[in-house]
Amino acid sequence: MGGNHSYADDNTTRTAFTDKVIIKCNDKELTGDAVLNATDVRVYVWSYIYNRLAPIKKMGNISFPIPCVRSLAVIISAEIL
Repeated sequence: MGGNHSYADDNTTRTAFTDKVIIKCNDKELTGDAVLNATDVRVYVWSYIYNRLAPIKKMGNISFPIPCVRSLAVIISAEIL
């Protein structure tokens, strides 16, 4: 979900990373593999996004300041008729 981009150098310097992902089905958090019948699925993602326009170069290494934490929630619901 947009959390693992590489910088234009040698594709080893990340410009973002995903910190945490939580998946809930019918309001219960999944902690491993599962097959189930759910009427409500929610995916929560927290990513750190670096500012690619302000690279910090020290001793041959490139890093970026972290300007924001992006959180995203995807909700999939189905009504039972």
